[in-house]
Formats: sequence, C-alpha cells, structure tokens
Amino acid sequence: MFARCKELNQKHIRFLKEQGLDPKEFLHLETGYDYYKFYHIQTGRKLEIRRWNAMDNMYQYRYEASKPKVIDTCQECGYDIYEGQEYYDIYGKILCDECVENFKKFGSD
Repeated sequence: MFARCKELNQKHIRFLKEQGLDPKEFLHLETGYDYYKFYHIQTGRKLEIRRWNAMDNMYQYRYEASKPKVIDTCQECGYDIYEGQEYYDIYGKILCDECVENFKKFGSD
C-alpha cells in the first residue's frame, strides 16, 4: 500500500486541517467521487474520509443515490474520472485535476 502513496497537494492539506488532523502525518492514497483515502504514516493504516459535511447530507439516506458514471481514467494515476468531475485533456492525454496539481511548478528567482 505504501508504494501507492503520493505527497499531499494543497487541497488535501486544507481538507485534513479542516478535519482537525495534522497533514504532516498523512500521505495521499486515492480520491474518489465523494471521499479521500489517506495513509497514516505513524500507524501504517488507511483512513477514508468523506468529502462532504455530514450536516449538509443528513437526509440523503432516505433516497437511493445513483452511482456516478465513470467517464474516463486518468492516464497518470489510473483513477477513475466521474461525470461532473474536473479533468484535463492535454493533446489526448487524460489527467485528473490532482495529477495536474502535482505537475504544477512556480517560477522563482
């Protein structure tokens, strides 16, 4: 499992801080339509956290939510890209928004 881990991007760091967790203790494993999976470095365990606020969705249990449709697969990380999810098609290479974030660099003197 550790081999699949990636460094956290800014979205992951902000999300973990919002959950009251220390981002320095985690690596990124996977992003799904409605969740993040992290690897906790100290314990070696996987942690899955839903991305939406439970209060915003407390009535969703009453209805059968349809599964999101997979529209493509990121050619860098291999994860599914779902309908409504942002992704990039760069000269025919399909990349999820997280992989594009990982490639981003900032110029400096």
